[in-house]
Amino acid sequence: MKKNALLSVFVFACIFTAILNINAQTIPTNKTEDEAKKSAGSGITFKIPDKVIPMKWNDFKGMLMLSEKLPSGIFISYPEESESIADLKIRAEKSVAAMFFRDDKKVDEIVWETKTVPSHKGDSGETAVMKTFDNSEQSFQITIYEREWNGLKLIYGYFARKSKTSKNKDNSAEFLDEKGGGVKIFDSFWKTFPNK
Repeated sequence: MKKNALLSVFVFACIFTAILNINAQTIPTNKTEDEAKKSAGSGITFKIPDKVIPMKWNDFKGMLMLSEKLPSGIFISYPEESESIADLKIRAEKSVAAMFFRDDKKVDEIVWETKTVPSHKGDSGETAVMKTFDNSEQSFQITIYEREWNGLKLIYGYFARKSKTSKNKDNSAEFLDEKGGGVKIFDSFWKTFPNK
């Protein structure tokens, strides 16, 4: 049953990708199409990397880009009208973790190891936050960066999981290194942000 559901999601994502078929994407900052058109150009633009499946991120003003084969992905999001960047980071962290833990109670019980990594050129602040979690079945990493564009604050980042129980190499993805680098697909995303 789970395989059928996953297959349906994958087929939908492939169809969505084929329809989308674009090189650059602007995240709308408004809830309706008319509002988005009025504020055209206010969202940051970026190139969607190869080998990802872009999709709407439910309950977020943003987008998820899941790896076609590996348990990893990229995200970008703006806060809701009354939401702080700190609250958006927590919400994003929980949403991404839930994809791998599939149990909200377990997500709330995660004890993260938190450290800072250098921010990217053009980001807000000097550091970004990297969080990792490790248990007997898997290791999980999520790194969140902050940026401001046209007066709008946003977050973006990368996440990945490594399996400790599977010998299939497709069940593990690359982690960012201690400096927040080393993953080509993520670099090919954030390096397409416009320069200030």
